[in-house]
Amino acid sequence: MILRVVSAFLCLFLLSSAALGESFKKAAAEMIEKEEGAPVKIMDFYASFRGFSPDREYHILSFYSNPWGKSSFLVEKGGKRFWVRVDYLVKRRVAVARCEIPRGTVVCSQDVAERVMWLSPKNASDAVDLSEAVGKVVKKSIRRGEVLSAKYLAEPLLIKRGELVKVLLKSGSIEIEAVAKAMRNGKLGETVLLKNISSGRVFSGVVVGPKEVVVR
Repeated sequence: MILRVVSAFLCLFLLSSAALGESFKKAAAEMIEKEEGAPVKIMDFYASFRGFSPDREYHILSFYSNPWGKSSFLVEKGGKRFWVRVDYLVKRRVAVARCEIPRGTVVCSQDVAERVMWLSPKNASDAVDLSEAVGKVVKKSIRRGEVLSAKYLAEPLLIKRGELVKVLLKSGSIEIEAVAKAMRNGKLGETVLLKNISSGRVFSGVVVGPKEVVVR
């Protein structure tokens, strides 16, 4: 999935960047698709000049996108400059809930289906596909038919505080397995504190799987 920048940005283009002979609608769609990295469907135009027509050719001077999925173009025609806002949808392959998924549940493959949908830019940037959804924990209950969003998914706990875990100590080509007590919860890739059961020594390791930690 493609992440969207959280603050507004300004993309300036030379006049030659808009293909001559193309209508504004086609040129704008090509620019937005390049920015989104996916097909887009233009829904509407809002121009500050009443004589604007999306089927005419205009020189595109600048292109501005914001985090809420709105794109504005500064255009020129016959010496007159004005802004045109373009509303559009983005085509994405997304994971959709087959059934209700309660909060705290780990998403299984049978819980979700893959669909190709037209979404608003903001929803498209938040949506995840099947590979990104399966194995994650939902942070809120998901309704049947709802598109799964990255903001409502989290990595599952692979280690729980107080439980015994397998520790793999690696030093060059040497590998030693041991057992230790987890001092805190841990998710994949997180560093957790562990306590040696025999000596009581506290050390840290990286979570690599369910009840598995690597110490280098």
